[in-house]
Amino acid sequence: MIPSATMGGAKGWRTAGWAMIASVLAAPLLAMQVTPEVAWTGSDFLLMAMILGGAGVAIELVARSTANRAYRAAVSVGLAGCVLLVLVNGAVGIIGSERDDANLAFGAVLAVGLAGSIVTRLRAAGMRLVLTSMAAVQLLVPVAVYLLMPGDRDAVMRPEVGAATLVLVAIWLTSARLFRRAEA
Repeated sequence: MIPSATMGGAKGWRTAGWAMIASVLAAPLLAMQVTPEVAWTGSDFLLMAMILGGAGVAIELVARSTANRAYRAAVSVGLAGCVLLVLVNGAVGIIGSERDDANLAFGAVLAVGLAGSIVTRLRAAGMRLVLTSMAAVQLLVPVAVYLLMPGDRDAVMRPEVGAATLVLVAIWLTSARLFRRAEA
């Protein structure tokens, strides 16, 4: 169980976080006014609001339950990585296009995170291992797709796949390092 704490001077950070979520939701609405390339439906906006709002609520709950800044930061970074993985995969895809079935393999990264969070009951020491495991799985997904899905080999070898993989691995490892700091 995470010890409870007061929010203290976090109001500015909270306001900035919710404003950022609103800005991310407003961006496609504005883009739709200037280009036909962006064509979101009401369900697209609803799904995005649920994803971003869910992450925001989770961060709020953690912020209200602990005064440990490293723990708060670790959760925030980890959730930001999860949101980034889902949004990039859904919007443009990491391997090939967003319609490419190979992208479903990245669900393994999220499954490790969810299962690990439940098993460790969100304790910092356990979460450090969970996020490190997520980094390892993130690295293994393109390798597995290359080996198991020969039709996607060219797509896996694109530099964008390597770049996206490294960015997400860096996010998972940053969160793991922050969880390590939260242990102290």
